[in-house]
Amino acid sequence: MSKRFVVVLFAAIVLIACQNASYPRVETSACPEMAEFEVLESPIPVLNPHRMYVAGGHLVIYQEGVQAPFSVISFPINDSSGFAQCGNRGNGPGEVVSPDIRSFVVSEKGFSFFDAGGIRKEFGIVGDTLLFVGENKFPSIEGPTNGMYPLQKGFLNVNISAPEYEFELYKKDGGKENKSLYPNWGGTTQETDLTKYLKQVAVRPDGQKALVLYAFFNKCRLLDGNGNLLKEITVNAEDGSFYHEMIHKEIFYSSYPCANDSHIVAKYGSKEIHVFDWNGNLARRIQLNQDFDAFAVDFLKNKLYAVSYSDDAHVFLLNSLF
Repeated sequence: MSKRFVVVLFAAIVLIACQNASYPRVETSACPEMAEFEVLESPIPVLNPHRMYVAGGHLVIYQEGVQAPFSVISFPINDSSGFAQCGNRGNGPGEVVSPDIRSFVVSEKGFSFFDAGGIRKEFGIVGDTLLFVGENKFPSIEGPTNGMYPLQKGFLNVNISAPEYEFELYKKDGGKENKSLYPNWGGTTQETDLTKYLKQVAVRPDGQKALVLYAFFNKCRLLDGNGNLLKEITVNAEDGSFYHEMIHKEIFYSSYPCANDSHIVAKYGSKEIHVFDWNGNLARRIQLNQDFDAFAVDFLKNKLYAVSYSDDAHVFLLNSLF
């Protein structure tokens, strides 16, 4: 065996050891609380909601399969609320092709997201109208975006090019790094890690932390602003999950979370809300009186809005979240 081969092998072992450096593995739990939704009449049919959020003082619902994918609804919500169906499908200025719905970033004035081709588009909301603000292309992005979560040091994308790593970080100063080796939590050997560890990510607005929540495991991972793993968390709330008959799996965190500077709000199972702090502690478990799918949080007014795929006529309101 040559000395060169030994040196290369040793370097590879050291690199893997560093990537797998020890980190805290902790558990968190909270006593469940019961709560009931208030049922609101929606001013428009909510036919195929994929993402919703509170932006620019309005409830915005992104719907797939329609020509005008953004529904902008005024508060308070009822059957006579002001609303607008906004946005157009296409490649022209201000049009959308295929938004990466995990990449939405919300502000008081509107929102932005990555569209096809690595183009980040920004929209503002004035009254009930959606206005196109502008777009910029990120030439360093290779392949499709798959999250593009805005961390302090760059954009964190779910990795589809290096199978042993969960993420890739597109740095703000150029270049790309693989981040966070996949866990080994079991599951079937027939699945790829990409599908086995299907995930949603919540990012703190300042980009200094991110919480990764998994669809098929009662676990979370806390990352720093550079995409490095800080902590692995087991959430002791198994009684809130549900078994999905079609895919034969237990479902834990299956919807897009919402976050502000102090909390992360995540859907757990089919009818439960989990509220975490940014240390990964489960601060509150809220069990609702009915199933729901997509949801949004108005952090300023302490309210949660939800919709269900099985009910296109209503929006559900939780009046007190914290």
